[in-house]
Amino acid sequence: MTTTEDPMVAYVREVHERHDRDREAVRARALALGYVFGRTAERIDGGDYQANSDHASAFADFYEKRTDGNWADISNLYAAFLTERTTPK
Repeated sequence: MTTTEDPMVAYVREVHERHDRDREAVRARALALGYVFGRTAERIDGGDYQANSDHASAFADFYEKRTDGNWADISNLYAAFLTERTTPK
């Protein structure tokens, strides 16, 4: 039996792949939440005391669905998210 036919090798590969997917999902969500909380803090520092992060979770969901894994797209996606939220349906 070669290692490619070994069921244990296939199982370990599957576990590694699942771990990599989970790690990327956690990374994307952490980036999105951190970004929203940072932007909220900036607004509060600027005197916008009504600013809150009530949309943090919604943006995290939005970001996870649309990111290609490149964290540099976060500001563009945040702008798109805000536009989508304020556009009447």
